[in-house]
Amino acid sequence: MTTHPVNRVIRAATEAQNRAADPKRSIWVSANAGTGKTRVLTSRILRLLLDGAKVTDILAVTYTRAAASEMRNRLFEKLARWTVMSGSALEQELNAIGIDRPSLEQRDRARRLFATLLDQPVGIRIETVHAFAQSVLRRFPIEAGLQPWFEIATNAQAAGIKKETVAAVLHSRDALVVDALAELARHFGERVLMDKINKLIRYPQALAALRENPAAFKRRLFDAFGAGDDADDPDAARIRLTGSAMPDDQAYLRRVAAALTGGGTNDKKRARKILDWLDADDDRRSTGWEDYCSAYITGKGTIADNLASVATLKDCPDADEILRREADKVRAIAQQLHGLDTAALQYPLMVVAEAMAREYGQAKTNAGLLEYDDLIDRTIMLLNAEGGVSWVRYKLDRGINYLLIDEAQDTSPQQWKILSSLADEFFSGDEEADDNAPPRSLFSVGDFKQSIYRFQGADPELFLEKEEHFSNRASIAHKEFERVDLNASFRSAEPVLGLVDAIAADDLKGIGDATSHAISRQGQGGFVEILGHIKGDPASKPDAFVSARMDMDSGDPSLALARKIVATIQSWIGSRWLPARGRRVRAGDILILIRKRAGFKTILDRELRLAGLPVAGADRIKLNDDIAIMDLLAPGRVMLLPDGDLTLATVLKSPLFGLDEDHLFRLAHDRGKASLFSRLSQMAGDDAMIGAAHDRFVQWLGLAEALTPYAFFRRVLDGDVRKAFAHRLGNHVRDALAEFLEVARQHESLFPATMTGFLHFMEESDAEVTRESSNRGDDEIRIMTVHGAKGLEAPIVILPDTLKARTGQDSLIDLDPDGVGLPVFPAGNHPVRHPVFRAALDDRRQRDAEEEDRLFYVALTRAEDGLLVAGFEARYQRSMAGSWYEKVSTAMNQLGAVSLKDDDGHPFRRLENKQTAEPEDEKPRSAGVQPVDLPEWVNTMAAQEKTPPRPLSPSRFGAVPAVSSPVGQDRRDAMQRGGLAHRMLEILPGLEGDARRRAAERLVASAYSYPLDEDTARAVLGEVETLMETPALAPLFGDAGRAEVPVSGMVGGIVISGVIDRLLVTDVKITIVDFKTGTPPGPGQPLPEAYTRQLALYSGLMQQIWPGRAVEAGVVFTEDASIHWADRADMDTVLAGMADPS
Repeated sequence: MTTHPVNRVIRAATEAQNRAADPKRSIWVSANAGTGKTRVLTSRILRLLLDGAKVTDILAVTYTRAAASEMRNRLFEKLARWTVMSGSALEQELNAIGIDRPSLEQRDRARRLFATLLDQPVGIRIETVHAFAQSVLRRFPIEAGLQPWFEIATNAQAAGIKKETVAAVLHSRDALVVDALAELARHFGERVLMDKINKLIRYPQALAALRENPAAFKRRLFDAFGAGDDADDPDAARIRLTGSAMPDDQAYLRRVAAALTGGGTNDKKRARKILDWLDADDDRRSTGWEDYCSAYITGKGTIADNLASVATLKDCPDADEILRREADKVRAIAQQLHGLDTAALQYPLMVVAEAMAREYGQAKTNAGLLEYDDLIDRTIMLLNAEGGVSWVRYKLDRGINYLLIDEAQDTSPQQWKILSSLADEFFSGDEEADDNAPPRSLFSVGDFKQSIYRFQGADPELFLEKEEHFSNRASIAHKEFERVDLNASFRSAEPVLGLVDAIAADDLKGIGDATSHAISRQGQGGFVEILGHIKGDPASKPDAFVSARMDMDSGDPSLALARKIVATIQSWIGSRWLPARGRRVRAGDILILIRKRAGFKTILDRELRLAGLPVAGADRIKLNDDIAIMDLLAPGRVMLLPDGDLTLATVLKSPLFGLDEDHLFRLAHDRGKASLFSRLSQMAGDDAMIGAAHDRFVQWLGLAEALTPYAFFRRVLDGDVRKAFAHRLGNHVRDALAEFLEVARQHESLFPATMTGFLHFMEESDAEVTRESSNRGDDEIRIMTVHGAKGLEAPIVILPDTLKARTGQDSLIDLDPDGVGLPVFPAGNHPVRHPVFRAALDDRRQRDAEEEDRLFYVALTRAEDGLLVAGFEARYQRSMAGSWYEKVSTAMNQLGAVSLKDDDGHPFRRLENKQTAEPEDEKPRSAGVQPVDLPEWVNTMAAQEKTPPRPLSPSRFGAVPAVSSPVGQDRRDAMQRGGLAHRMLEILPGLEGDARRRAAERLVASAYSYPLDEDTARAVLGEVETLMETPALAPLFGDAGRAEVPVSGMVGGIVISGVIDRLLVTDVKITIVDFKTGTPPGPGQPLPEAYTRQLALYSGLMQQIWPGRAVEAGVVFTEDASIHWADRADMDTVLAGMADPS
């Protein structure tokens, strides 16, 4: 009787998996996609434990926290089942992981392992390499040169330290840094410069080489371009090189130039450039080199095809020969100049980058903070210290005897330094054998074809090198070491794997010598389809948030493709049959993979949502790019300037207020010069929703005046606002809102708590919301990057954007990618590149192309049953040549795909195999979050805390002062005048004489931004100057006065923290002034209670610092530059109440 081919494939695959799980030898596994590597890892750990290995001796290193969590869950689920299994069932389980005849001891141990692991004070270590490094540093902080209480820096903390670092370096007195900054200021603006510096900081080894010996590094940099002797004086070298282009005999070139003068327009231009060059002195030739070079060389760096017209050649027959000879010489010199200028510009960039990195590192150390890269670097330093490995191993629960490495192909060189330092000792050959435990061993699993994280330092060649390294170490030590290949896919159907193998055989050079995939799912139905690509020439790029009422015939191919994908999905859900599963397609079956989170992904996401299809939240998104956060920041801006009509309209239409377009039209239409807010106030009584929006807005104005940004936005999100966001944008928005509040809280702990400062911080922030990817979840369509989908799978995968995207300009190139690194940015204005730079650029492009092949392989192999490929072609955006789409199309032709048309007559091609076996049992999927009965305490208001757990701002005490609505021209002008007055009071007091006059003129000139006319601005300036010169206040605004003074302390047992706008301390008196933009009290009226409380708290803090001195405190209302003093008796009453709450 013959064995069914499926059984043969599965049996061979199981034997290979079990051989890899055998703990008696070290194993290096090369695993194709979908071959069950997680099962092998889990089985290896189980077999180690069953054979007597101690839990504390095992370390399994994974690439992501999600992978670690999945492996840990699988392990505990299996062990939990073993505790209650029958004897026969348990024996089958042990047989399945490769133990053919389990001993009684192994069976007994299998039943007890679950309880054993639960009893361990520290669970089994399945963690990322960063988590392992952090645990090592926690154990050895002193040896690693760290403060024992170090923490991982948050985004806000890192941003704050970076900001301080930039300021420190820009004010550096180091001569090397000062000279470098002076040179760079001639070439770059601040934003471009900082972008380059941030990229260079990623080369710590190169920066360390510069730090150790600047002169040697500089020489090495210039040597790379053959200009080492010119490192000390590149300007002189440039003059020498440009001068060498001057011919020994100018007569023949002048003769050609004279002939060109009589030719056409291009000839005349060329003649003028040549003659200007010949007539110039050395300095002018150096500065005018680019112009002379353009007489011969095109913008693409090639010699012009027509250097002389037919008319010129009639007058001077040898003109073309002479000009081409000069062009060859010019091009050769241009290459040398490119290298010289690149090195000359790169050196000061590296100097500043090194200073930034050094200053930033020291600031983090002082603050007791580390970033993830620091964890790796510090651990390497610790392990490289004399005796470091043995000391660390001894302390880490008697050592690590079994190391398991997941996704080894994506392990970076730095991470390998840690892992190799541990694993190398396994092959030292000097340990004593333990009959009660397996021998020490290394287990590594990876796939060269799936190495897609080169931007994080991964190098697939290192995966092969490490295999050879450990194989040699094992051979020398006479230890068993075996490579195991896993090539049987348990994931993908036959059409998908057939396509992958066909493409790999011809078109994927980056995946190496790929092994074809054995198919374990034979007889299960599957399909591959490719839609006809859409062509177009968009006039403009569609905006991500335009109205749904877009013209279907707009001509934009990306929009047309997105809508085609949406229509296809709509036709599938609930209708298309999945024979391998015995049911119809659900939304949760579909995984859409794109290469970048921006661009087409945004358009497709919008179209899916407009069509009412359930879409899961993004796996990673920059906080500032989230539409909910944009909506949330908008009210902060409106609070600062309520008359900003566009921003206010955005706020009113957001879930914060919920007005629709009809309401907005009624507010905005035919209002003349009236502001949108004035109309909101006028119409508040005409419409319930408009009235509610007006009341909420006025309330928020008061809150913004009294609360810190964190407290304000927390109040804004209280109640129904979160629900409104979730209802409109989906539940995933809650993650972004929570992260936003956390960033606001962190900002408040690091910087003065002002709305202006926080909004600026958010504009510069790169905070992200990250959701761990999973194969299980709600019944929603997932849109992810290919990188984000690594390790995931789905019944149907859609690759919608597969034509070749236009790449950006060449930027940073590493001339020494396999060494310590020698990064360089190409010097500008050079059409001709130095050969060394060109070779490095070609090498990088080749590496990029190879990684693109591996990314393609990963994308294709996520599909279980079905794969849909599509794309659009557009000038300057997407092209066919060399694209994924072209590779799929070619392979499908080879495999005999059938040409069909859909219901709308659009062509597509299909590969399909019929279902000939029984449908498979599906993996259980989570049904999402289900409602549960909550305990009563959840809905019970918590008791008021007697003492807040963290510092409170004085402005948070007491009732919110009434804030008059900025309605009508008079009120609007008053607020605008107040804004300008506040700015003047911040800047002018610290200046004198001409400096103050110049600053005042600049402030008047900037009045349009408030907006105010010049006459009004000068009137405001006069009021401010009068206030500053008031005899009673003049000292406050003089040299002795202090601005923006942060204060903190205890008043009545409560921690207080705030910023005093203006403070004057003399031997006998303390004067406190706070600036407010609210409405001044009328004649004879006291200050609002909230302001009195705030000033009383400041007064209480100051009296603790300077007891016995009198304190006066007041508020300057910037609207009319008037000051109102708080009543001393009222402040004393506030302080007495704080001391005696009863």
